[in-house]
Amino acid sequence: MNIQNIYVILKLTKNLSIMAWFNFTGSNPTDASHYTLVGSQPSCTGAQSICAIQANNDGEDNPVLTNALKNEMIQALNDGLSSSNVKLRTRPTA
Repeated sequence: MNIQNIYVILKLTKNLSIMAWFNFTGSNPTDASHYTLVGSQPSCTGAQSICAIQANNDGEDNPVLTNALKNEMIQALNDGLSSSNVKLRTRPTA
């Protein structure tokens, strides 16, 4: 293996990102600090509010909220259906 191949492998490895699940624990679903990193996909039931999202970890255990993910969140809420990266729950009654 030559130095050029090693450089390509290192560059590809650096660009790999691992998706993680984050529970929504705050009041603003577009604020990354309102999520808590969890070890696996959480159980969420319902269709009225954000429960959890799957996103890249920013390195400080906050989700990277891309425009594509925000659009997926909006779509899930509009449809009342969870998606591959957005899990919904029923809003608690007061």
